[in-house]
Amino acid sequence: QGPCTEEEIIELFHKGTLNDKSPLWKRGFDDWVELGKVPEFADEVVGMPPIPTDDSPKEGIGKKVFQDLSDIDFKEEVIPINSTNIRQMSKDFIFWSVSVLAVLPLFIVTLENIDYQLVGFALFFAFLWGVVFRQFVVKSNAPWHYLILSLFTTGIVSIQLP
Repeated sequence: QGPCTEEEIIELFHKGTLNDKSPLWKRGFDDWVELGKVPEFADEVVGMPPIPTDDSPKEGIGKKVFQDLSDIDFKEEVIPINSTNIRQMSKDFIFWSVSVLAVLPLFIVTLENIDYQLVGFALFFAFLWGVVFRQFVVKSNAPWHYLILSLFTTGIVSIQLP
């Protein structure tokens, strides 16, 4: 492919079309040279993680995660659940907040479409900031439905900004 400008080559590298081992030739070269060894591009590509070229289907990853979770014996392997612990946990806001905030990103990354992942993370962090702001900054007792409405309004508007 080519001829290409330096900017086009860098763009192709960042898109994953080229990698640091891709052969490159230009006037003055005796033979083809790996992209990562060309001085003009070495700083740009050295140390960059390789772009995965695995074209295997990614379908069913979410189902596999749910299957793996359902195979775990939570009572024996994760937490000893008994009536006393359930009563205490069901009333503990911090336990549930930390649990949801720890697990939710794991489910967001199982989304196959990168745009859905980005929207999911944008809403997740908007929600996280809303909780921190409400609980620790303004220490507000405002009803949650106003804050949730504000979260989605702000999240949807900010996602549309360039």
